[in-house]
Amino acid sequence: VVGGGGAAAGDAAPEIHVWWVVDDGGVLILVPYLMSRHTDFRGHRLKVFTLASKGTLTDEQVRMSRLLRKFRIQAEVVVVDSDHEEPSRETRERFAELTGEDPGQRRDRSNYFLRLGELVREHSSSASFVVVSLPVPRFSVSPRKYMAYLDMLTQNAPPTLLLRGNQESVLTFST
Repeated sequence: VVGGGGAAAGDAAPEIHVWWVVDDGGVLILVPYLMSRHTDFRGHRLKVFTLASKGTLTDEQVRMSRLLRKFRIQAEVVVVDSDHEEPSRETRERFAELTGEDPGQRRDRSNYFLRLGELVREHSSSASFVVVSLPVPRFSVSPRKYMAYLDMLTQNAPPTLLLRGNQESVLTFST
C-alpha cells in the first residue's frame, strides 16, 4: 500500500478515514494510526467516522473522543446519522446486477451495507486511504451476496482496507 501523496499547496492535509462500524478490540484504530507514522503516510491526519442514531449523536462523539484521547491518538471524530434513508435506486440496481436479487425497499442487512457504501463514498471521496470494518460473514448469506456487500462498500472509493479484529483488545494504556 502506498500513500496517496501529499496535499498540494494551499490544500488541507491529506487524510486517512476510518469507518468504525463495529467495536473490534481497537485494531481498526491501531492500524491506521501506525500507518500515519510510516513515511508514506507521514502528515496524514486521521478522521474517524462512527454511526449513531439521531438521539445519540452527541453521546457517540463524546464516547469516541474519550476513547481516542485515552490512547493518545489524535483524530477528528465525525458522527454520521445512521437513521438513514434507503439506498439510492442506482445503488440497488447495481446490487441486483451483482447478486441477481433486488433488496427492495425493506430494511434489512443488504440495505444497511448498501447505504454504508454510499456514506463512505459521500464522506471519504477525498481521503488518501480508507479503512472500514469488515462485515462478519454469516452462514445465512450466500458467498455471492457477501462479495457483493464488499464490492458495494468499496465501489468508486479511494484505496480501501477492509479490516476486522477478533474482539480482543489491542489497545492498552497505563495510568
